[in-house]
Amino acid sequence: MAFWESFVKEYFTEGAIYKYIVWLNKKNNRVFELSTDTLPRLFHITYDSGVQEMLYFMENPREWSIDNKTYLLYVTKTRIMMTFPEEDHVVIHGQLRVTFDSTLKIACWEFEKNYHQEYYSRNNKNNNKKQLVNEYGLPSEVMRCFEIAEVISTMEELMDFTHFAQLTPTEALKKFNIEYGRMKSSLSSAPQGYGEYYNPYGIPLSMHPKRSSHNPHYPRPDQAIPPTVSDVNMNPPSISNIKRETNNTPN
Repeated sequence: MAFWESFVKEYFTEGAIYKYIVWLNKKNNRVFELSTDTLPRLFHITYDSGVQEMLYFMENPREWSIDNKTYLLYVTKTRIMMTFPEEDHVVIHGQLRVTFDSTLKIACWEFEKNYHQEYYSRNNKNNNKKQLVNEYGLPSEVMRCFEIAEVISTMEELMDFTHFAQLTPTEALKKFNIEYGRMKSSLSSAPQGYGEYYNPYGIPLSMHPKRSSHNPHYPRPDQAIPPTVSDVNMNPPSISNIKRETNNTPN
């Protein structure tokens, strides 16, 4: 676990977001979102579940620079290959969007899954071999990690509402569903992008005690991927050519 904690600290910004998006049908999707607090455990569980290696294959990656402080990487065709014992592997196809800050640390990592394929080695004579991943393209252990994070994320909304409204937990819980329905109705008619700055209860992110510095490098609604021409440096430096100083850590 110490290795993954060091890894996340080295390559992710404080308050970074990690998203894994799965489309259930043409209109509905399921979004799993993790913070840097839970990322080390996710990586640890992934490799502890039997995954021996993860490789990313990117076709025609595109790069943008916004205000020379934020860099965007967008890859419409990305394959993630997870290798398991006995040469079995899973290939997940989708789109990758990554936001970097000025030091090239990751502020937002977002993968949108389209479909996945499972491959089994011909040398494997075990005909009763269990399925490697579920319908989301995730090992069962990784899926549980995402589900737990999903529950905790829902509870954070309640805690934010409790703090903002200055209510006791019992009082806040009673008003929770009422306020949620009211704000959800309001947000449906609000200008596009409103939801990026307010949670379902209309509480500005800047007023959240836990989220006041939440991912400051995440693109604003007017800096969508790909960004508009007015927001983009038409001659951005290549991400691969930007040097970032790192501390040397002992092996």
